[in-house]
Amino acid sequence: MRIRLFTLILALSLASVLLFTSLPVFASSIVHGNVYDWSTFDTIRSAQVTVNSIPQQIMVSKNGSYSFSLEKGTYVISAHAGGNGVDAIDARENVTITQDGGDYVIDLILFPSTDFSDLGLLDENTTPIVTGEPQDLPTAQPTTSPSQQPQSLGLFFLLAIVIGVLVLGIGAFLLLRKKKVLPPPPEPEEPEAMVEPEEPKLPPLTPTASTDVTLPDDLREVLRIIEKSGGRITQLDLRKALPYSEAKVSLMITDLESRGIVKKVKKGRGNVIILNHPGEPR
Repeated sequence: MRIRLFTLILALSLASVLLFTSLPVFASSIVHGNVYDWSTFDTIRSAQVTVNSIPQQIMVSKNGSYSFSLEKGTYVISAHAGGNGVDAIDARENVTITQDGGDYVIDLILFPSTDFSDLGLLDENTTPIVTGEPQDLPTAQPTTSPSQQPQSLGLFFLLAIVIGVLVLGIGAFLLLRKKKVLPPPPEPEEPEAMVEPEEPKLPPLTPTASTDVTLPDDLREVLRIIEKSGGRITQLDLRKALPYSEAKVSLMITDLESRGIVKKVKKGRGNVIILNHPGEPR
């Protein structure tokens, strides 16, 4: 009797596994990131973030971050904080998603609402964050599937999970019906040896990035300009301060970013180059 029941459970387990592996996965893409204040680069914990999906999604960045589940299409992600007065700050990003199941990180930097008319003066050499070329559209609508096939596949996926849970439940029930064996009495624990606390080690002093002799002279020159600007500068201003071509400056920024010395944050249609502080993870 038990052999037949075991065979039935094994057959149901194999059927659920085959059903699970034969179904294609249709997953939406996840677009998430942090919301920063342009003046301090601190996260904003009360910003309202909106995406023009169907239906429209709205959330409040309680912990300074946001996350949306989106299908393939073109969207506009906007953020607002500070009410409707002079302290209001906003951000807006165009996002194009060309494949399902992706995971994209897009940080939003909120600027004063009056500065949005000046964002066109920034450097236009930007790199798309998501797969595909972004489209500069005032509004965008996501592409929707003409059929309801993903929903039906989701039902099959749910059915496979239910069958798997039932199989596990039957197996657990049979195991509990077996004769219980009392565990041996626990052995007395030995007293733990006293361990003296170690003295905290201070982190070694790290020199500024511009004094690193292992870097080429042109990269140290770039770092000195960023340090004089308070640790952050737009790519357009950096290119004006250097006697190099636009392509040369872009390559040097990419080199420093790959070394973990700077990070590049998208600002409107341009980039902001931020110097990593000593001790910050690279």
